[in-house]
Amino acid sequence: RSVRAATGHVGMVADALARLDIDEVPEEVRTTALARLANPTASLGELAALLDVSKATVSRRLRRLEAAAQDR
Repeated sequence: RSVRAATGHVGMVADALARLDIDEVPEEVRTTALARLANPTASLGELAALLDVSKATVSRRLRRLEAAAQDR
């Protein structure tokens, strides 16, 4: 289940970054997005450990990225 979710996140992140000017994306969101792309099969927990934040923080940052891309 987490691999399926991770795959969905990777597609969303790639699409969002293609729509947005990466320099306009807040640094913490950009770092999380790039970590997701670099670790396409990692669970949210694994990404959180990599970034030294909580799973909720990773999820919130990915939602912020998606919302910003949808606003474009």
